[in-house]
Amino acid sequence: MVDIVTAATAAYSAAKTAVEALGAVKDGSLKLQIAELLSSLADLKIAAAESREEIQELRRLLDVKESMVFESSVYVVYDNFLGDVSGVYCPKCYDVEGLQVRLRSTATRKPHCPNCEMHWDSLPFDLS
Repeated sequence: MVDIVTAATAAYSAAKTAVEALGAVKDGSLKLQIAELLSSLADLKIAAAESREEIQELRRLLDVKESMVFESSVYVVYDNFLGDVSGVYCPKCYDVEGLQVRLRSTATRKPHCPNCEMHWDSLPFDLS
């Protein structure tokens, strides 16, 4: 698949070269159309970069989702290499709202969800 950013960059470069080559042209209408083309290509390049960032974030979320295991009344994500717990997530927020909210605990507070305030008396996982 052709990289969108690379293609947009090449198109932008080609259009810019065409504008420079047509510098001697006196037709203002043609120059305006080429300027509009350059502007559209620049917008395309920005949109492609933003799309790439969004795709990377969605892939990261999908990786976490695929590695979630429902265990001891919570969702747990294990580190792929060591098998250690890398995150413990609220089942209510995940099942109802689709949110991946990590559980918290403090010395003075039992394990709880900072989003919905659901709490557990204890969990067999370290939340620190």
